[in-house]
Amino acid sequence: MQLAAYKKLFTPPPANWKTLTGSPTVINQLWPYLGVWRQKVPGGAGAAPKNWRTGQPLTYDISHSDEVFFIDAHSHERFLLEGPPAAPKGSIPATIYRFMSDTGHKNATSPPTTAWTEAQAKRVLRSLVG
Repeated sequence: MQLAAYKKLFTPPPANWKTLTGSPTVINQLWPYLGVWRQKVPGGAGAAPKNWRTGQPLTYDISHSDEVFFIDAHSHERFLLEGPPAAPKGSIPATIYRFMSDTGHKNATSPPTTAWTEAQAKRVLRSLVG
């Protein structure tokens, strides 16, 4: 439900954009397999973070590394782009931008040198499909 709502924020979402999820057990097995770092973060003092979709207070959040995995039809990882994306101005839906941390806002307005671009992702795809 959360991923489907997230995908709908992008107008129009890419036609071939797959959003996958599973039970906490499956996700907790998949992320380490792929090498994704993540950490449960308590709500902390002050204003509790809110769910971007429902506006309800969260009791925790999940901090995680940023990667884009290119996986072939045989479920083999073929390439990895690591780091945050260099998002063109205005490409982040306002609902998500309001939810982002100060670091996320900084990365969106002034991407780090490690940020990958859409053009880089397209080059990877072209090289993988010939």
